[in-house]
Amino acid sequence: MSSHFNLDLEELRSHAKSVEGLTERMRKATETCDPGALTTEAFGVFAGFLASAILRTAGLSQDGLGKAANSLMDMGIGLKETIEQYEQVDLDNMFGFTGKGRG
Repeated sequence: MSSHFNLDLEELRSHAKSVEGLTERMRKATETCDPGALTTEAFGVFAGFLASAILRTAGLSQDGLGKAANSLMDMGIGLKETIEQYEQVDLDNMFGFTGKGRG
């Protein structure tokens, strides 16, 4: 078993940027599928009786997309915090080897 690992901060930053892009796309999808913009008249006379069930299902879908977007946002924030912590540890170690304090 290895007692060390290599970490590529630029690769982590790239991943965090991808997650950020996905989060934005999920937010836009959530806004786009807003069932509040529809009324029972939007389904016409024939399908009007189905409108309440369809709108209720659409609302649940929008809630699911919103939760997924929030999860992606949390993941992006966690990635950025992890990158910052790794950078701080690297800086602390670098200054520790030179014998100079970080200031």
